[in-house]
Amino acid sequence: MGEYEILYKMFGALQSLERSLQISKKTVSINSSLPGRIIKNVAEQERILRHMQQISNTIQTEFSNKDSVELNRLVRIFYSLHYMLSPEITATLEELNGNTLFETKSSNSEQTKTLTLQ
Repeated sequence: MGEYEILYKMFGALQSLERSLQISKKTVSINSSLPGRIIKNVAEQERILRHMQQISNTIQTEFSNKDSVELNRLVRIFYSLHYMLSPEITATLEELNGNTLFETKSSNSEQTKTLTLQ
């Protein structure tokens, strides 16, 4: 696998998490009746995702420096964070989806309907 393939896959994984987190953030912003722990989880997920973005930018720089030891270390950190964050974001989305579906049935809000995952 070439070095650029690794970058493409890494940025693809990052974009997938970013899209999922954006859905969570939008759902949280329109639904004030969510438990505080969900709001806290989304904020923490966003903090970790920002850290992953910083790491990915550093990885991109390290490719040009050809420091394979540092590059390997950073890639391992990135994917360790991805491994931990991905199921958390998925679980939050599933829980929000359940709450959002309930909200959609009770209020028929068009904005809420567009945020449900189907």
